[in-house]
Amino acid sequence: MNPETLNRAQSLLARKYVARADERQKAMGLSYVTAEFNDLAATVAQFAASEINNRAVNDNDTAARPPISATQAIVFAVEKIEDHFDRLGFLRAWMHGEWTALRDEWPEAFTGPQMFDSAADAKIADLEAKLADATKRITALRAAWRLLGE
Repeated sequence: MNPETLNRAQSLLARKYVARADERQKAMGLSYVTAEFNDLAATVAQFAASEINNRAVNDNDTAARPPISATQAIVFAVEKIEDHFDRLGFLRAWMHGEWTALRDEWPEAFTGPQMFDSAADAKIADLEAKLADATKRITALRAAWRLLGE
């Protein structure tokens, strides 16, 4: 487990619930909280959803929102990349959301006239962004559901 995530979770629980420990538990570095089950489950679900959203927003390589649409990525790969293996590498990196690697290796894919040449490309990119946001929300809800043990 990521220590930063654990610290954020402990901080959230410490703000919301009272921790208790007897002397033996304190000596072992332990403490316990008493909480109403549904309230604790909702708190954990909210924290999990927040962590998933923060990870998607803050991690450039796994961010849900692609910097260019799928259509633009395919057009760029076919028209601008001559080497077959480089073309496949570009498309695989796009498919896996490795935006930093793409920008480092093919910066021209993210600038110039091929970006949003038509209203249709802009609409496609907008729809893809909305789909990515919806997917992120669904993932957060699924994680929260799993945490509730349902």
